[in-house]
Amino acid sequence: MIRDQKPLTSLGSGLTSRDIEIEENSETQEGPSPNSGYISRKLHGHPVARFIAANVATVGATAIAGLLVRKGGLRLAKSVDQAARQARQMGRTTFSTKAVETIRRAQKNIRYVRRFS
Repeated sequence: MIRDQKPLTSLGSGLTSRDIEIEENSETQEGPSPNSGYISRKLHGHPVARFIAANVATVGATAIAGLLVRKGGLRLAKSVDQAARQARQMGRTTFSTKAVETIRRAQKNIRYVRRFS
């Protein structure tokens, strides 16, 4: 990857910050950023390995999120629903009441759209 050392800033009248040379060594630099992490530096120049690493990270994160939702999702939904019912009985509007209303509105819209498919 070729990266530029200085940011592009418009100075007006069609003049940009790249048109004015401040340093002699401000040319573009080949390679990863010196601020990159270890993994990013090692994967530089290996697009297939980068693709595989990104997919492995995505699949891993999705699997972990799925496990968390499966184990705690039902309890979370139950507690949000209970909090919404209590708030509604007291005549208050809280996050849980808004969340339940939004979820129910989304379910209603999905059912409506499914009628046409």
